[in-house]
Amino acid sequence: MKLQFLYPQKQLILNKINQFYISNQSGYLHVPTGWGKTFLSKHLIQQYLNNKMNVLSVVSQNNQLLTQTAFHKKLLAFDNSLVLSSQHEKADIKVIRNHLKSDMGCVIFASLQTLLTPKNLKIKELLRQKIDLLVVDEIHNFIKNRGEEFIQSVPHTCKIFGMTATPFQGILGNVKHVDEICDGMKLIHHESLLECINQNILSKISYTIIHSSQSIVDVFDFTRGLKELTKQELTMDCSTTRKLQSAIKRTKLAKKIYDTKVDAKTKTLVFCAPTQNLNNQKITSFHAKLSSIIFNGEPFIPTIPFTNKNILSNYKHAAYLTSDMPKDEQRELMESFQDLHRPPYVLCTVGMLIEGFNFPDLQNLILLRPTLSMRLFEQQVGRILRKPETCQKEWGNVYEVADDINALYSVFKYQIFNQDIAEQLQLLQPRIRVERLLFGSSRTACEDTSKIRIIEINDRDELTIVVKSSATNQQIEHLEKMIAMLDCINGGSMAQEKVVLQDVASRIRMYHTEDIYRVIESIKKLEVMAEAAKCDDKLSCNCKKNKPEVLECLAWLLKLNVAYVVERLPVLPLDRLKILINIGCNEPIALFKENCLHHGIGKSSQQIHEFVNKPFDDNWKGDKKIKVVLKKIFLADMKCYKNWLQFV
Repeated sequence: MKLQFLYPQKQLILNKINQFYISNQSGYLHVPTGWGKTFLSKHLIQQYLNNKMNVLSVVSQNNQLLTQTAFHKKLLAFDNSLVLSSQHEKADIKVIRNHLKSDMGCVIFASLQTLLTPKNLKIKELLRQKIDLLVVDEIHNFIKNRGEEFIQSVPHTCKIFGMTATPFQGILGNVKHVDEICDGMKLIHHESLLECINQNILSKISYTIIHSSQSIVDVFDFTRGLKELTKQELTMDCSTTRKLQSAIKRTKLAKKIYDTKVDAKTKTLVFCAPTQNLNNQKITSFHAKLSSIIFNGEPFIPTIPFTNKNILSNYKHAAYLTSDMPKDEQRELMESFQDLHRPPYVLCTVGMLIEGFNFPDLQNLILLRPTLSMRLFEQQVGRILRKPETCQKEWGNVYEVADDINALYSVFKYQIFNQDIAEQLQLLQPRIRVERLLFGSSRTACEDTSKIRIIEINDRDELTIVVKSSATNQQIEHLEKMIAMLDCINGGSMAQEKVVLQDVASRIRMYHTEDIYRVIESIKKLEVMAEAAKCDDKLSCNCKKNKPEVLECLAWLLKLNVAYVVERLPVLPLDRLKILINIGCNEPIALFKENCLHHGIGKSSQQIHEFVNKPFDDNWKGDKKIKVVLKKIFLADMKCYKNWLQFV
């Protein structure tokens, strides 16, 4: 089957890939979901087939992605090809061997699970020895597992080509990167989400955040306190009637958004939350089923079973998709959902369709699960950013219900002084998460409102009143709440609190002049508190020494942050002068930044310069306190950190 032609821009990237493999064995493509990775890989595969070479194309466990890669309109995409997976016709080793011996070259599409089953050991070994190119889609799913072992086992004569939108795996504190899969694995080409939106490769994005008046502790399970934030997602708690009613109320708010903002004849995907403590057991799919009846306007009656079809055996307006459905039922449901003229128009699911789901005409996404993983978040948002094939989609619309997180500070108090938890707590605020997704490690980028809209509204305002907010303000509020807790401590060395607060302060980003003034306001508060702490007789001797030092350290780090940003933001000369005076900068900015760093982390200029000049590997393993700050501010534009920074 002849492939569609590549656009000139993509052809240049294919040429870049070919040039890379002249002197390298292993590399990967890092571009957003919807960019066209799979289609580009087919052209790379075709080149190898034209040269009568053998290709193995592997996915982790996503059979939908495998089908999308191997087939085109239900026909195999390549003539001399086979598909190895539990959902496709099985081929024995003789058939595979004959394909590999063909003078045409061949391509084998397989799921990793099929290759690694004990009964396919001979097939795996045969493929490992005979392939010339290994293509790995969603290569981040091959980190630190048997997939990584398989990649490492292929001979040096075989080229390895990986593709990913999110080249890391795990949560904060335990993040592993694609570069670690094998020796020599290198980034070949990268385009950011923001670049792709601005270049019209992806759809425009409209992100609406609906601030719920419900407290997050009334809806989700915090049995283990803030340790629950170290998971990739929170679990909805339905242990009591009151908790269940809170879940229903939250879901009805999403239905209200849908009725108010969404065209009912466009397709909408709803990502629901896993549920536990329902009848003393964990029922992952319950919220998807509950959401489907709420979106259908039906009452929730526990004794009546959930159904996707009406009495005429047609799909209802909203349906649920669960992993325990029979495969034929899943396939029928997905085919109907992807038909623009047939119901269901709303599909509710938990943990499914996050990766490898290709539906360019999907227009709306509703997030009913607080996501604590930037990787999962990017995959979720990527579902609605593809350019449409049939419909008239101009914007990909995301609607997220955000719970009130203030109770987490008052209920769990000092548990927050944990570096990973303090960062995860910020990810519960969608504005911070969205700006991090769109703008990456940049401290100065801001949205082009003709292509990116971020809207915030309150549930108590009939969904019409726009909230004046910014990620900077939310980050500062987070820091100030932690400082308020610190102010209540009257004893101790404050060593742990200092490290956590340094990390929070160093992450604050500013996009507008008003953001800078908000940070300066916080600096002034810190300086006043530091002076007050020096003469506070209620403090122990140790605390009287350490608390002012911590507060002053934070003020210096915020000044460093401001100095870094003021050089890059388009600030009016008068504002620039006023800002520099406010942070006490009466010397060249470069020297002032170095002084800020010295006071902020307690390192001499010589130690700073020695650290900056160390190789990347030494930096990675270096002093934790200096690394935390330098990698986010002082070295933000250095090449050795550029790629890694966007995932932090």
